[in-house]
Formats: sequence, C-alpha cells, structure tokens
Amino acid sequence: MKRVGKELSREKLIQTLEGFYEFPTGLTPVLTFGPNRRIGAMGAYVLMIDLKEKKLTLVSGWVGIN
Repeated sequence: MKRVGKELSREKLIQTLEGFYEFPTGLTPVLTFGPNRRIGAMGAYVLMIDLKEKKLTLVSGWVGIN
C-alpha cells in the first residue's frame, strides 16, 4: 500500500502489484505477480498473534491451496 501512494485506485494497485517479482516476504516463499498471475502465493502459514508479547507463533506448517 505504501508503494501505491495516497491516491489509491484499482488501476494503481494492480500496476504496483504487477511490479512484484520474487518479492521476499521473510516468512512465505517469494511472491510474484504479473498480468497473467494474480495469485501471489500458492498457500499460507497459519499464525497466532500474541498481543502481550508482540510476537507471531507458527500454528501449522505450510498449507497449500489444494
């Protein structure tokens, strides 16, 4: 959202997302978007947020989209 800027529009968001190529998230596999690729990751991790400790705890391994 920072890359899109203050004047958010659908077109600007799509253009910004399409600029992500092998973007490292630090947690998931790298993300790539493009004109013909609208899914950034083919799954996800399930996390728990500890608000007191201000940390994330892994609840499950990688969960694929299938």
